Amino acid sequence: MRRNEGFKQSARPGPTAASLHGPKAYDVYHQVADLMTFTPALPERLTFAALFVLVSACSDGAAPVPVPATLESVGSASISAIVGTAPTAAPTFVVRDAAGKTIGGIAVSIVIGEGGGTLKNAPTRSSSGATPVGTWTLGTRAGRNTLLVTVGTLAPVAIVATGLAGSPTAIRVAGGDAQSALAGAEVADGLSASVVDQFGNGVAQQPVRFDPVIGGGTLSATSTTTGEDGVAGGVRWTIGARGGTQTVRATSGTFTVDFSASVQSDFRIEVRFARTPPAANIQSAFLVAAERIRAAVVGDLPDIMVQNLDVARCGAPAGSAISEVVDDVIIFADVMPIDGVGKILGRAGPCYLRSGSQLALIGIMQFDEADVQNLITSNRFDSVVLHEMLHVIGIGSVWRLKKFIDGAGTTDPRYNGAVGIARCGAIGFAAACTAGVPVENIGGSGTAEVHWRESIFDRELMTGFAESDANMPLSLLTLGALTDYGYQVNERSADPFFATVALRDDRSPDDTDRRSPWEEVLTPEFEVTAGGWARRLARPPVTAPRSF
Repeated sequence: MRRNEGFKQSARPGPTAASLHGPKAYDVYHQVADLMTFTPALPERLTFAALFVLVSACSDGAAPVPVPATLESVGSASISAIVGTAPTAAPTFVVRDAAGKTIGGIAVSIVIGEGGGTLKNAPTRSSSGATPVGTWTLGTRAGRNTLLVTVGTLAPVAIVATGLAGSPTAIRVAGGDAQSALAGAEVADGLSASVVDQFGNGVAQQPVRFDPVIGGGTLSATSTTTGEDGVAGGVRWTIGARGGTQTVRATSGTFTVDFSASVQSDFRIEVRFARTPPAANIQSAFLVAAERIRAAVVGDLPDIMVQNLDVARCGAPAGSAISEVVDDVIIFADVMPIDGVGKILGRAGPCYLRSGSQLALIGIMQFDEADVQNLITSNRFDSVVLHEMLHVIGIGSVWRLKKFIDGAGTTDPRYNGAVGIARCGAIGFAAACTAGVPVENIGGSGTAEVHWRESIFDRELMTGFAESDANMPLSLLTLGALTDYGYQVNERSADPFFATVALRDDRSPDDTDRRSPWEEVLTPEFEVTAGGWARRLARPPVTAPRSF
């Protein structure tokens, strides 16, 4: 055998370009061919071993790409967190092939679905095991939150979490605010309050208390608890008899919210201070009294247009006149010197009546400045103002004019109005009222025959002697008399007052202090026609204690 004769091919076929795949394989084929051509002869087995090493070294070795077959969430089926926070453990998902084996490196897309919120550090490829979704912060609305995970053409998978309400931060009105009803009646809608967290989500199982704070009234329940929606409701509210805007306060923890209700009434009393307006607390007493009467008298009276009506006789400064529409009663009020401490506390009455109905149109109320502070200190001023205002709209001041008094000038004068007599019996005085309601028979012209009898009705507001404290109820008896006059009256506004509790102190009605007159009930001499013209009353009272 000659040296360097070249490589002798074996009968066994070697690798060909066609038996290898890809560009790299093609290059290796030619490299091996060159080696076989230019390298001195090698043992055949060594030659093929070198070929195998070269091919193996140069091949990229890529395995078949796995194909995702299923996508599913894993871990707890119930995920929850406080709204605006992230679940304690990040939710996860897996991608599996057809054999059920988890596979990594698969492209994934994760987006926020329901509930809002944010997602940070979300993966873009699956892990070989469970893949965390990243940092998922739930939205601020309690309830369902979702993430949507998508892999290729597989159906997206929703990862669901429940947003829970946080700690209470406020209580709000949920229903029943800003209603109106007749005094003493129930408002149409029940009261409900919502306890909420910082994002306005209702917080369940929170105690709520309801309390009347202005106007009195009663509630069907004072304590309740919020439901799953954070609402505590179903509280029925019967408003008080005092008139004006009334308030119930709902409290949960340190949080409060108020509900308001106004008293329905078409009757209007306007108080005008004739000279320098008094202190705010004194003005307030007049306004409270007007609202109290509006709660009792609810019907509108016809408007009357007056022209240059002289109101100087009503306590206004000399030369005063008004030209306007009067709806329904105007009262000129004043706090002024009268006769010093402990004598006449005040005077009041209508100075102009409406012709025909003889209901009040313009009135006057005056209080002695020397006595006002004592009345305020003893907490009686509000009651005394209300007493005098009721004289303005007719209690006592028009009894003689409208012929409601039988036995005038005798020791047993009686009020004969049919409704008043019936209401006297309804509050437990039937035996005393058989012949009519007893009216006062002592105390002088400013007291006798213009008040209910003190010895029978004692603390009732419209007896002729002020009590030593503020306990002077406006009873159904007095409201009955207002009905007799022709007013439309809401009797549910009456204060509780019955025969069994009428007498509250040890003083005798014959005490000297009760015989001394403390007020003047002023009776009118003028009326105003529907056309606005003033004229003297056709039948002025002949036994009036005082006339204008």
